[in-house]
Amino acid sequence: MKFRPGRIVPALTACLALTATALFAVPAEAREVRESGSSAMAASVARVGSYNVKGWHLTEPGGIDGRVRMRESLTRIEAKGLSIVGLQEFESPQADVVRNDGGWGLFRADANSVYAGGNYGGNAIMWKKSAWRLVNAWQLHAKVGDRRALHMPIVLLEHTSGKRVVVMNVHNPAGAENEAWREHLRDMERAKLRELKGFYNHVLFTGDFNENTEAVCFFTTNALMKAATGYKPNADGSCPASNYRTVDWIFGAGPVSFAGWEIDRTFEERNWSDHPLVSAAYTFG
Repeated sequence: MKFRPGRIVPALTACLALTATALFAVPAEAREVRESGSSAMAASVARVGSYNVKGWHLTEPGGIDGRVRMRESLTRIEAKGLSIVGLQEFESPQADVVRNDGGWGLFRADANSVYAGGNYGGNAIMWKKSAWRLVNAWQLHAKVGDRRALHMPIVLLEHTSGKRVVVMNVHNPAGAENEAWREHLRDMERAKLRELKGFYNHVLFTGDFNENTEAVCFFTTNALMKAATGYKPNADGSCPASNYRTVDWIFGAGPVSFAGWEIDRTFEERNWSDHPLVSAAYTFG
């Protein structure tokens, strides 16, 4: 589902300032000292995913209620063995479904959109409690010029193996008219990823970027991140076209690798969402 940018604002210009709140920084209590010899430790594996759930308020007349869509989605996510999922367009009634399940931890960033009755939508990260423990959670408040701020959740999770992974999840706006906005947001996200890489051995990055080759080229250039699809820039620094046409991506950094990339279109075919679930096995050593 395309991110809806809300009220109409004047077009961006090259001189727009990029700003972020104090929560841009990694909280001191969340920073960790890199473990010496961590590369020699046995690797751990988790299946991770990214899923634009299609917000509850976007249910078409006569369509499947967003709560039902979320319950069905959660059942399939669990059956596939995922233990970390970045969620976009995730609204309060759908969050209730995840919380009521009992098996998942959940962190929701501040609202990107607010609807009637106190319902709000935006980005979130959920993790399987049997595999992960929440150490800390914060968020990136991304503000570009006079555009409204978008809120990107970040969590530090500890695996049952004792290893820690920091996860950030984003949703960048759709449409040709928002191209400059996306470019500025990508710059902010790259800066945040570089900061996170300075503190953590393992960094996981998920989202609906509303871009294909532009996004994967941007985040894999200069070895910033590894793409779960296996995409790599050319040796000369140029970028080939992506061989997959969706806008949902998973990236990782540090001593990590990916395998078993999968695009599950069941979620679209059964009208639970208008996006597939993308997932991969994530090995972190």
